[in-house]
Amino acid sequence: MEQMALFVVVAVLAILVILVLLFGRDNPSKDIYESIPELRKIAALYQNSGLGTEAQIFLYHWQEIQRNIRRMRGERREKFLANLYYTRVQPMLEAHKRFQQQTRRNKK
Repeated sequence: MEQMALFVVVAVLAILVILVLLFGRDNPSKDIYESIPELRKIAALYQNSGLGTEAQIFLYHWQEIQRNIRRMRGERREKFLANLYYTRVQPMLEAHKRFQQQTRRNKK
């Protein structure tokens, strides 16, 4: 009887872990909306570099992109936001982190 109860507990925990891994960790639609203020900072910091220009261009087109996103529903919307985040936003954020690390190294 105890083995059966232990098996049920382990099975439930395994299912919860799988659900968290599938749905809880990676949410590009939420990530993209949270990264917009960071992109504004990047555009202001690096006005004369390629990174700042790219951030400014993305923010310029963001209003129109948002209109299109509002019309989308379900999986199509999530796929579009994931593609946008991983191809455009995340590389800008990573480049910003690299620039900050280089600046810290140069100051030392």
